Formats: sequence, structure tokens, C-alpha cells
Amino acid sequence: ELARKTQSVATLQQQLTEAQGAVQQLQTNVQRLTMLCKRSDDLRAQVESKLRSERTAAAAHDTHAVELRTRIGALEAAAKQHDAVVSQYKEVLQSVDDEKTQLQRELDAKDEQLAALVAEKRDGDARTRQSAEYVEQTQQQLSTHIEQLREREQEVASLMAQVQKLTARKNQLEETNKL
Repeated sequence: ELARKTQSVATLQQQLTEAQGAVQQLQTNVQRLTMLCKRSDDLRAQVESKLRSERTAAAAHDTHAVELRTRIGALEAAAKQHDAVVSQYKEVLQSVDDEKTQLQRELDAKDEQLAALVAEKRDGDARTRQSAEYVEQTQQQLSTHIEQLREREQEVASLMAQVQKLTARKNQLEETNKL
């Protein structure tokens, strides 16, 4: 009878040790999940910041392109006026045409830059969508993990209740053994 009680106490102690190990593992998992959530939030903030910068740069290039088109329109009007006055203004007209060509080159270069920026923005939008999908997927995984942890916490609470019952039983058996 004493050997059976001693064996029962040893089994209870083994179960208590296992339950304590499970609780410690759960605490470690919660810490890891908390760190993952913080990294996910940091990544989202970086992506949103980059997107804002790209939009600002694209708007600035759009404004500059409009200004260049306005200047070209003004130069074309001046060129027509000089053509009407005829040959004495040919030198002036030539310089205006040269400037127009230069401005057209600048406009073409700006249009190419703008096209490149638009392409970069599209790429950035795609990366932003991918990042957002990754963040959403990670958050879903974290939610699933947290739900699993809650279930594990309930299991641990149940185990702790069993451990308390077993500890009380062990104490009662020890008291009985003393008698």
C-alpha cells in the first residue's frame, strides 16, 4: 500500500513538472508572437512611408511637366508672331526654335523620367500590395497562433487544476501515511 502511494506521489510530481514545462513553453511562444506582431507593424509603417514619398515625387514631376508644356506653348506663339514680321526677325526666330527644341528635349526627358516614375510607382504599388498581403497573412497566422495559445492556456489551466487536486490528494496521502 505504501509503495502504491509512493508511486502515486511520484506520478503526481512527474505530471506537475510536465505541466510547468508546458506553461514555460507557452510563455516563450507568447513572447515570440509579440515580437512578430511588432515586426509586422514596423514593416507596414515602412511600406506606407515609402508609398507617400513616391506619390509626392510623382506629383512634383507632373507639375514640372505642365510648366514645361506651358513654356513650349508660349514659345510657339512667339515664333508665329516673328514669322509674320518676316526676315529681319529670322535670327530671333532661329534662337526661339533652338530654345523650343531644347525645351522639347527637356520635356521628352522629363516625360521619360515621369514614365519611369510611374513605372516605379506601379512597382511600388505592387510591392505595397504584396507587403500588405504578407502583413495580412502574418496577422492571420498570428491570430491563429494566439487562438491556439488561448486553447493551450485553457488546457494548462485544466492541468493546473488537476495538479492542485493531485497535490491535495498527495498531501492527504502523506498525512494518512504519517498516521
